[in-house]
Amino acid sequence: MLADWVATVALGNLATLGGYCGQKCLKPNDLLQSFWAPFLLLHLGGPDTITAYALEDNELWLRHLLSLIVEVGVAFYVFLRSGGDITLTFIAILVFIAGIIKYGERTWVLRSSSAKHFRSSLLSAPDAGPNYVEFVENRDGNDRGHVALTVLPHEDVKLPSIISNKSSEEAFQLVEVELSFLYDLLYTKENFVYSWFGILLRVISFLASVSALVTFSILIFFKQNGYSIADITITYILLFGAVVMEVYALVILIYSDWTMLFLTRFGMGRSKQPTNVKRWPRIISQYNIMDVCLREAITPRWIGFQKFLGIYEISEKKINVTWKGVVPELKDLIFQQLKEKSKRIEDNLYDINLYKTLLTHRGDNVLQEFKCDKHLEWSTVGVEFDHSLLLWHIATELCYYDDLMRFNHPSIKKSSKISKCLSDYMLYLLSCV
Repeated sequence: MLADWVATVALGNLATLGGYCGQKCLKPNDLLQSFWAPFLLLHLGGPDTITAYALEDNELWLRHLLSLIVEVGVAFYVFLRSGGDITLTFIAILVFIAGIIKYGERTWVLRSSSAKHFRSSLLSAPDAGPNYVEFVENRDGNDRGHVALTVLPHEDVKLPSIISNKSSEEAFQLVEVELSFLYDLLYTKENFVYSWFGILLRVISFLASVSALVTFSILIFFKQNGYSIADITITYILLFGAVVMEVYALVILIYSDWTMLFLTRFGMGRSKQPTNVKRWPRIISQYNIMDVCLREAITPRWIGFQKFLGIYEISEKKINVTWKGVVPELKDLIFQQLKEKSKRIEDNLYDINLYKTLLTHRGDNVLQEFKCDKHLEWSTVGVEFDHSLLLWHIATELCYYDDLMRFNHPSIKKSSKISKCLSDYMLYLLSCV
Protein backbone atom coordinates (compact mmCIF):
# COMPACT_ATOMS: atom_id res chain seq x y z
CA MET A 1 0.00 0.00 0.00
CA LEU A 2 2.85 2.39 0.84
CA ALA A 3 4.65 1.38 -2.38
CA ASP A 4 1.56 2.35 -4.40
CA TRP A 5 1.40 5.72 -2.70
CA VAL A 6 5.13 6.42 -3.19
CA ALA A 7 4.99 5.42 -6.86
CA THR A 8 1.96 7.65 -7.49
CA VAL A 9 3.54 10.66 -5.75
CA ALA A 10 6.84 10.14 -7.59
CA LEU A 11 5.02 9.98 -10.91
CA GLY A 12 3.26 13.24 -10.10
CA ASN A 13 6.57 14.92 -9.23
CA LEU A 14 8.13 13.74 -12.49
CA ALA A 15 5.18 15.27 -14.36
CA THR A 16 6.14 18.73 -13.02
CA LEU A 17 9.70 18.64 -14.42
CA GLY A 18 10.29 21.73 -16.56
CA GLY A 19 7.08 23.40 -15.42
CA TYR A 20 5.04 24.77 -18.30
CA CYS A 21 7.88 25.92 -20.56
CA GLY A 22 8.13 22.64 -22.46
CA GLN A 23 11.07 20.62 -23.67
CA LYS A 24 13.36 23.65 -24.11
CA CYS A 25 13.63 24.10 -20.34
CA LEU A 26 14.62 20.48 -19.73
CA LYS A 27 18.24 19.70 -18.97
CA PRO A 28 19.93 16.37 -19.84
CA ASN A 29 19.43 15.18 -16.28
CA ASP A 30 15.74 16.06 -16.51
CA LEU A 31 15.48 13.95 -19.67
CA LEU A 32 16.99 10.98 -17.87
CA GLN A 33 14.75 11.52 -14.86
CA SER A 34 11.72 11.49 -17.16
CA PHE A 35 12.93 8.08 -18.26
CA TRP A 36 12.23 6.85 -14.70
CA ALA A 37 8.45 7.25 -15.16
CA PRO A 38 7.79 3.81 -16.76
CA PHE A 39 9.70 2.12 -13.91
CA LEU A 40 7.02 3.28 -11.51
CA LEU A 41 4.49 1.16 -13.39
CA LEU A 42 6.54 -1.90 -12.39
CA HIS A 43 6.19 -0.95 -8.73
CA LEU A 44 2.47 -0.29 -9.12
CA GLY A 45 2.15 -3.80 -10.53
CA GLY A 46 3.27 -5.18 -7.18
CA PRO A 47 4.86 -8.56 -6.41
CA ASP A 48 3.44 -11.91 -7.51
CA THR A 49 3.06 -13.09 -3.92
CA ILE A 50 0.40 -10.56 -2.89
CA THR A 51 -2.27 -8.66 -4.82
CA ALA A 52 -4.97 -8.21 -2.16
CA TYR A 53 -4.79 -7.82 1.60
CA ALA A 54 -8.46 -8.73 2.07
CA LEU A 55 -11.21 -10.23 -0.05
CA GLU A 56 -12.81 -6.80 -0.27
CA ASP A 57 -9.76 -5.54 -2.20
CA ASN A 58 -10.66 -7.86 -5.07
CA GLU A 59 -14.01 -6.10 -5.44
CA LEU A 60 -12.17 -2.83 -6.20
CA TRP A 61 -10.70 -4.08 -9.48
CA LEU A 62 -12.53 -1.39 -11.47
CA ARG A 63 -10.76 1.27 -9.43
CA HIS A 64 -7.43 -0.40 -10.20
CA LEU A 65 -8.36 -0.49 -13.89
CA LEU A 66 -9.03 3.24 -13.82
CA SER A 67 -5.73 3.79 -11.98
CA LEU A 68 -3.96 1.70 -14.63
CA ILE A 69 -5.31 3.90 -17.42
CA VAL A 70 -4.48 7.14 -15.60
CA GLU A 71 -1.00 6.09 -14.43
CA VAL A 72 0.00 4.78 -17.85
CA GLY A 73 -1.29 7.99 -19.43
CA VAL A 74 0.71 10.15 -17.00
CA ALA A 75 3.85 8.06 -17.54
CA PHE A 76 3.50 8.42 -21.32
CA TYR A 77 2.97 12.16 -20.93
CA VAL A 78 6.04 12.55 -18.72
CA PHE A 79 8.33 10.75 -21.13
CA LEU A 80 6.91 12.05 -24.42
CA ARG A 81 7.12 15.63 -23.18
CA SER A 82 10.82 15.19 -22.46
CA GLY A 83 11.63 14.14 -26.02
CA GLY A 84 14.91 12.29 -25.46
CA ASP A 85 17.04 10.60 -28.10
CA ILE A 86 16.02 7.58 -30.14
CA THR A 87 17.98 5.08 -28.02
CA LEU A 88 16.47 6.33 -24.76
CA THR A 89 13.02 6.18 -26.35
CA PHE A 90 13.61 2.56 -27.38
CA ILE A 91 14.66 1.64 -23.84
CA ALA A 92 11.62 3.43 -22.41
CA ILE A 93 9.32 1.44 -24.71
CA LEU A 94 10.81 -1.80 -23.36
CA VAL A 95 10.26 -0.69 -19.77
CA PHE A 96 6.74 0.48 -20.62
CA ILE A 97 5.97 -3.00 -21.97
CA ALA A 98 7.20 -4.67 -18.77
CA GLY A 99 5.41 -2.12 -16.56
CA ILE A 100 2.07 -2.33 -18.36
CA ILE A 101 2.24 -6.14 -18.21
CA LYS A 102 2.90 -6.06 -14.46
CA TYR A 103 0.19 -3.52 -13.69
CA GLY A 104 -2.25 -5.17 -16.08
CA GLU A 105 -1.63 -8.57 -14.43
CA ARG A 106 -2.54 -7.15 -11.06
CA THR A 107 -5.77 -5.63 -12.33
CA TRP A 108 -6.78 -8.81 -14.16
CA VAL A 109 -6.07 -10.98 -11.11
CA LEU A 110 -8.14 -8.70 -8.87
CA ARG A 111 -11.00 -8.98 -11.35
CA SER A 112 -10.70 -12.77 -11.57
CA SER A 113 -10.66 -13.10 -7.77
CA SER A 114 -13.71 -10.90 -7.20
CA ALA A 115 -16.75 -12.73 -5.87
CA LYS A 116 -18.79 -12.53 -9.08
CA HIS A 117 -16.09 -13.73 -11.48
CA PHE A 118 -14.59 -16.28 -9.10
CA ARG A 119 -18.03 -17.84 -8.56
CA SER A 120 -18.67 -18.07 -12.30
CA SER A 121 -15.28 -19.71 -12.87
CA LEU A 122 -16.27 -22.53 -10.51
CA LEU A 123 -19.29 -23.45 -12.59
CA SER A 124 -17.22 -25.09 -15.33
CA ALA A 125 -15.23 -28.24 -14.51
CA PRO A 126 -11.48 -27.83 -15.23
CA ASP A 127 -9.55 -30.17 -17.48
CA ALA A 128 -7.71 -32.73 -15.35
CA GLY A 129 -5.47 -33.97 -18.14
CA PRO A 130 -4.79 -37.51 -19.40
CA ASN A 131 -4.14 -40.38 -16.99
CA TYR A 132 -4.69 -38.09 -14.04
CA VAL A 133 -6.51 -40.57 -11.83
CA GLU A 134 -3.63 -42.99 -12.28
CA PHE A 135 -1.22 -40.24 -11.30
CA VAL A 136 -3.20 -39.45 -8.14
CA GLU A 137 -3.20 -43.10 -7.08
CA ASN A 138 0.59 -43.32 -7.53
CA ARG A 139 1.49 -40.25 -5.50
CA ASP A 140 3.27 -40.40 -2.13
CA GLY A 141 1.99 -38.84 1.09
CA ASN A 142 0.26 -35.50 0.77
CA ASP A 143 1.37 -35.15 -2.85
CA ARG A 144 -1.16 -37.83 -3.71
CA GLY A 145 -4.51 -36.19 -3.83
CA HIS A 146 -3.99 -32.48 -3.32
CA VAL A 147 -3.99 -31.83 -7.04
CA ALA A 148 -7.04 -34.07 -7.32
CA LEU A 149 -8.97 -31.77 -5.05
CA THR A 150 -7.76 -28.76 -7.01
CA VAL A 151 -8.29 -29.76 -10.63
CA LEU A 152 -10.57 -32.78 -10.73
CA PRO A 153 -14.35 -32.37 -10.91
CA HIS A 154 -16.33 -34.32 -8.34
CA GLU A 155 -17.50 -37.01 -10.72
CA ASP A 156 -13.92 -37.97 -11.70
CA VAL A 157 -12.54 -38.78 -8.24
CA LYS A 158 -14.39 -39.65 -5.05
CA LEU A 159 -12.61 -37.85 -2.26
CA PRO A 160 -13.35 -40.49 0.41
CA SER A 161 -11.47 -43.04 -1.72
CA ILE A 162 -8.42 -40.78 -1.72
CA ILE A 163 -8.24 -40.05 2.01
CA SER A 164 -9.91 -43.07 3.62
CA ASN A 165 -6.65 -45.01 3.91
CA LYS A 166 -4.58 -42.03 5.01
CA SER A 167 -3.48 -41.11 8.50
CA SER A 168 -4.64 -37.93 10.18
CA GLU A 169 -1.20 -36.39 9.63
CA GLU A 170 -1.40 -37.01 5.89
CA ALA A 171 -4.94 -35.68 5.76
CA PHE A 172 -3.92 -32.46 7.50
CA GLN A 173 -1.00 -32.08 5.10
CA LEU A 174 -3.47 -32.50 2.26
CA VAL A 175 -5.65 -29.72 3.67
CA GLU A 176 -2.57 -27.52 4.10
CA VAL A 177 -1.76 -27.81 0.42
CA GLU A 178 -5.36 -27.20 -0.61
CA LEU A 179 -5.65 -24.10 1.56
CA SER A 180 -2.34 -22.90 0.14
CA PHE A 181 -3.76 -23.21 -3.38
CA LEU A 182 -6.96 -21.45 -2.33
CA TYR A 183 -4.97 -18.61 -0.75
CA ASP A 184 -2.98 -18.21 -3.96
CA LEU A 185 -6.18 -18.05 -5.99
CA LEU A 186 -7.67 -15.29 -3.86
CA TYR A 187 -4.68 -13.19 -2.85
CA THR A 188 -1.84 -13.67 -5.38
CA LYS A 189 -1.12 -13.75 -9.13
CA GLU A 190 -0.35 -17.47 -9.17
CA ASN A 191 -3.47 -18.59 -11.02
CA PHE A 192 -2.78 -16.14 -13.85
CA VAL A 193 0.99 -16.65 -13.98
CA TYR A 194 0.61 -20.42 -14.43
CA SER A 195 -1.60 -20.11 -17.50
CA TRP A 196 -0.10 -20.25 -21.00
CA PHE A 197 -0.96 -16.59 -21.52
CA GLY A 198 0.58 -15.68 -18.17
CA ILE A 199 3.81 -17.52 -18.96
CA LEU A 200 3.99 -15.79 -22.36
CA LEU A 201 3.59 -12.37 -20.74
CA ARG A 202 6.19 -13.26 -18.10
CA VAL A 203 8.71 -14.19 -20.82
CA ILE A 204 8.01 -10.95 -22.69
CA SER A 205 8.39 -8.92 -19.49
CA PHE A 206 11.68 -10.65 -18.61
CA LEU A 207 13.16 -10.15 -22.10
CA ALA A 208 12.05 -6.52 -22.14
CA SER A 209 13.71 -5.81 -18.77
CA VAL A 210 16.98 -7.51 -19.74
CA SER A 211 17.03 -5.79 -23.14
CA ALA A 212 16.48 -2.41 -21.48
CA LEU A 213 19.41 -2.99 -19.11
CA VAL A 214 21.76 -4.11 -21.89
CA THR A 215 20.77 -1.25 -24.23
CA PHE A 216 21.17 1.38 -21.51
CA SER A 217 24.61 0.01 -20.62
CA ILE A 218 25.66 0.29 -24.28
CA LEU A 219 24.25 3.84 -24.48
CA ILE A 220 26.17 5.01 -21.41
CA PHE A 221 29.37 3.24 -22.52
CA PHE A 222 29.51 5.02 -25.87
CA LYS A 223 27.72 8.28 -25.12
CA GLN A 224 27.01 9.73 -21.66
CA ASN A 225 25.11 12.78 -23.03
CA GLY A 226 25.89 14.99 -20.04
CA TYR A 227 23.99 12.85 -17.55
CA SER A 228 25.17 13.12 -13.95
CA ILE A 229 26.77 10.14 -12.22
CA ALA A 230 24.02 10.18 -9.58
CA ASP A 231 21.21 9.94 -12.15
CA ILE A 232 23.04 7.22 -14.08
CA THR A 233 23.50 5.26 -10.85
CA ILE A 234 19.82 5.57 -9.95
CA THR A 235 18.82 4.44 -13.45
CA TYR A 236 21.10 1.40 -13.18
CA ILE A 237 19.55 0.56 -9.80
CA LEU A 238 16.07 0.75 -11.31
CA LEU A 239 17.07 -1.44 -14.27
CA PHE A 240 18.88 -4.00 -12.11
CA GLY A 241 15.94 -4.01 -9.70
CA ALA A 242 13.53 -4.75 -12.55
CA VAL A 243 15.69 -7.64 -13.78
CA VAL A 244 16.16 -9.05 -10.25
CA MET A 245 12.39 -8.94 -9.70
CA GLU A 246 11.87 -10.89 -12.93
CA VAL A 247 14.52 -13.48 -12.03
CA TYR A 248 13.11 -13.90 -8.52
CA ALA A 249 9.59 -14.34 -9.94
CA LEU A 250 10.96 -16.95 -12.37
CA VAL A 251 12.65 -18.91 -9.56
CA ILE A 252 9.47 -18.85 -7.47
CA LEU A 253 7.51 -19.97 -10.53
CA ILE A 254 9.79 -22.98 -11.16
CA TYR A 255 9.88 -24.26 -7.56
CA SER A 256 6.23 -23.65 -6.67
CA ASP A 257 3.56 -26.30 -6.10
CA TRP A 258 1.73 -24.70 -8.99
CA THR A 259 4.46 -25.89 -11.37
CA MET A 260 3.81 -29.50 -10.39
CA LEU A 261 0.08 -28.94 -10.78
CA PHE A 262 0.59 -27.27 -14.16
CA LEU A 263 2.75 -30.15 -15.42
CA THR A 264 0.30 -32.71 -14.06
CA ARG A 265 -2.44 -31.43 -16.33
CA PHE A 266 -0.32 -32.52 -19.29
CA GLY A 267 0.83 -35.85 -17.88
CA MET A 268 4.37 -34.63 -17.11
CA GLY A 269 4.21 -34.33 -13.31
CA ARG A 270 5.65 -37.75 -12.51
CA SER A 271 8.24 -36.72 -9.95
CA LYS A 272 7.76 -38.36 -6.55
CA GLN A 273 9.16 -35.63 -4.36
CA PRO A 274 6.85 -35.22 -1.37
CA THR A 275 5.94 -31.69 -0.40
CA ASN A 276 7.42 -31.21 3.07
CA VAL A 277 7.18 -27.44 3.26
CA LYS A 278 5.43 -26.25 6.42
CA ARG A 279 2.50 -24.10 5.35
CA TRP A 280 1.31 -23.27 8.86
CA PRO A 281 3.13 -23.14 12.22
CA ARG A 282 1.25 -26.12 13.74
CA ILE A 283 -0.24 -23.98 16.49
CA ILE A 284 -3.83 -23.22 17.50
CA SER A 285 -5.08 -19.93 18.95
CA GLN A 286 -6.61 -19.95 22.42
CA TYR A 287 -8.94 -17.51 24.19
CA ASN A 288 -10.22 -18.35 27.67
CA ILE A 289 -12.95 -16.29 29.27
CA MET A 290 -11.94 -17.32 32.80
CA ASP A 291 -8.42 -16.01 32.28
CA VAL A 292 -9.79 -12.76 30.89
CA CYS A 293 -12.09 -12.22 33.89
CA LEU A 294 -9.31 -12.99 36.38
CA ARG A 295 -6.92 -10.64 34.63
CA GLU A 296 -9.47 -7.83 34.70
CA ALA A 297 -10.14 -8.45 38.40
CA ILE A 298 -6.43 -8.32 39.25
CA THR A 299 -5.58 -5.20 37.22
CA PRO A 300 -8.71 -2.99 37.25
CA ARG A 301 -6.78 0.30 37.08
CA TRP A 302 -4.77 -0.77 34.07
CA ILE A 303 -7.96 -1.94 32.34
CA GLY A 304 -9.64 1.38 33.17
CA PHE A 305 -6.67 3.29 31.74
CA GLN A 306 -6.88 1.31 28.50
CA LYS A 307 -10.61 2.00 28.24
CA PHE A 308 -9.91 5.71 28.81
CA LEU A 309 -7.46 5.71 25.89
CA GLY A 310 -9.90 3.75 23.72
CA ILE A 311 -7.46 0.90 23.11
CA TYR A 312 -8.97 -1.72 25.40
CA GLU A 313 -10.72 -3.79 22.73
CA ILE A 314 -7.59 -3.94 20.57
CA SER A 315 -5.14 -4.68 23.38
CA GLU A 316 -7.52 -7.15 25.06
CA LYS A 317 -7.54 -9.37 21.99
CA LYS A 318 -3.77 -9.18 21.63
CA ILE A 319 -2.89 -9.77 25.28
CA ASN A 320 -5.42 -12.49 26.10
CA VAL A 321 -4.86 -14.63 23.00
CA THR A 322 -2.36 -17.46 23.51
CA TRP A 323 -1.21 -20.33 21.32
CA LYS A 324 -0.73 -24.05 21.81
CA GLY A 325 0.91 -26.65 19.64
CA VAL A 326 -1.44 -28.98 17.78
CA VAL A 327 -0.90 -32.46 19.24
CA PRO A 328 -1.33 -35.60 17.09
CA GLU A 329 -4.22 -36.78 19.28
CA LEU A 330 -6.21 -33.68 18.36
CA LYS A 331 -5.65 -34.34 14.66
CA ASP A 332 -6.70 -37.97 15.14
CA LEU A 333 -9.91 -36.93 16.88
CA ILE A 334 -10.90 -34.39 14.21
CA PHE A 335 -10.02 -36.73 11.35
CA GLN A 336 -11.96 -39.60 12.89
CA GLN A 337 -15.07 -37.43 13.20
CA LEU A 338 -14.77 -36.36 9.57
CA LYS A 339 -14.34 -39.96 8.41
CA GLU A 340 -17.48 -40.98 10.27
CA LYS A 341 -19.43 -38.22 8.55
CA SER A 342 -17.97 -39.10 5.15
CA LYS A 343 -19.17 -42.69 5.55
CA ARG A 344 -22.71 -41.42 6.06
CA ILE A 345 -22.68 -39.50 2.79
CA GLU A 346 -20.72 -41.98 0.65
CA ASP A 347 -23.88 -43.67 -0.56
CA ASN A 348 -25.96 -40.48 -0.57
CA LEU A 349 -23.82 -38.04 -2.53
CA TYR A 350 -26.80 -36.03 -3.78
CA ASP A 351 -28.85 -35.99 -0.57
CA ILE A 352 -28.92 -32.25 0.14
CA ASN A 353 -30.89 -32.68 3.35
CA LEU A 354 -28.24 -35.01 4.76
CA TYR A 355 -25.53 -32.46 3.94
CA LYS A 356 -27.50 -29.73 5.69
CA THR A 357 -28.04 -31.93 8.74
CA LEU A 358 -24.35 -32.77 9.07
CA LEU A 359 -23.28 -29.15 8.57
CA THR A 360 -25.74 -27.76 11.12
CA HIS A 361 -24.80 -30.07 13.99
CA ARG A 362 -24.11 -28.00 17.10
CA GLY A 363 -23.24 -30.73 19.57
CA ASP A 364 -26.80 -31.98 19.78
CA ASN A 365 -25.90 -35.12 17.81
CA VAL A 366 -23.37 -36.08 20.49
CA LEU A 367 -26.01 -35.59 23.16
CA GLN A 368 -28.32 -37.86 21.17
CA GLU A 369 -25.68 -40.59 21.11
CA PHE A 370 -25.44 -40.46 24.90
CA LYS A 371 -29.25 -40.21 25.22
CA CYS A 372 -29.16 -36.97 27.19
CA ASP A 373 -30.38 -34.57 24.50
CA LYS A 374 -33.77 -34.19 26.20
CA HIS A 375 -32.18 -32.75 29.32
CA LEU A 376 -29.55 -30.54 27.65
CA GLU A 377 -31.11 -29.40 24.38
CA TRP A 378 -31.82 -26.03 26.04
CA SER A 379 -28.07 -25.37 25.83
CA THR A 380 -27.64 -26.33 22.16
CA VAL A 381 -30.58 -25.92 19.79
CA GLY A 382 -32.63 -23.96 22.33
CA VAL A 383 -30.41 -20.85 22.27
CA GLU A 384 -28.44 -18.78 19.77
CA PHE A 385 -25.16 -20.28 18.61
CA ASP A 386 -22.91 -17.74 20.36
CA HIS A 387 -24.87 -18.19 23.61
CA SER A 388 -24.58 -21.98 23.32
CA LEU A 389 -20.86 -21.74 22.63
CA LEU A 390 -20.31 -19.59 25.72
CA LEU A 391 -22.33 -21.98 27.91
CA TRP A 392 -20.37 -25.01 26.80
CA HIS A 393 -17.08 -23.13 27.08
CA ILE A 394 -17.76 -22.48 30.76
CA ALA A 395 -18.96 -26.07 31.26
CA THR A 396 -15.81 -27.42 29.61
CA GLU A 397 -13.63 -25.24 31.81
CA LEU A 398 -15.31 -26.48 35.00
CA CYS A 399 -15.22 -30.13 33.91
CA TYR A 400 -11.57 -29.83 32.89
CA TYR A 401 -10.37 -28.81 36.35
CA ASP A 402 -12.75 -31.28 37.98
CA ASP A 403 -11.26 -34.13 35.93
CA LEU A 404 -7.72 -33.06 36.81
CA MET A 405 -8.55 -33.27 40.50
CA ARG A 406 -10.53 -36.54 40.41
CA PHE A 407 -8.71 -38.67 37.84
CA ASN A 408 -5.06 -39.55 37.33
CA HIS A 409 -5.40 -41.80 34.30
CA PRO A 410 -3.26 -40.47 31.40
CA SER A 411 -5.93 -41.04 28.75
CA ILE A 412 -8.51 -39.02 30.71
CA LYS A 413 -6.07 -36.17 31.24
CA LYS A 414 -5.19 -36.17 27.55
CA SER A 415 -8.86 -36.14 26.51
CA SER A 416 -9.58 -33.32 28.94
CA LYS A 417 -6.74 -31.22 27.52
CA ILE A 418 -7.98 -31.79 23.97
CA SER A 419 -11.51 -30.73 24.96
CA LYS A 420 -10.22 -27.58 26.63
CA CYS A 421 -8.02 -26.78 23.64
CA LEU A 422 -10.97 -27.03 21.24
CA SER A 423 -13.19 -25.03 23.60
CA ASP A 424 -10.66 -22.19 23.86
CA TYR A 425 -10.19 -22.21 20.09
CA MET A 426 -13.93 -21.97 19.43
CA LEU A 427 -14.19 -19.00 21.80
CA TYR A 428 -11.23 -17.41 20.01
CA LEU A 429 -13.14 -17.68 16.72
CA LEU A 430 -16.21 -16.17 18.36
CA SER A 431 -14.46 -13.29 20.13
CA CYS A 432 -11.39 -12.36 18.11
CA VAL A 433 -11.97 -13.16 14.45
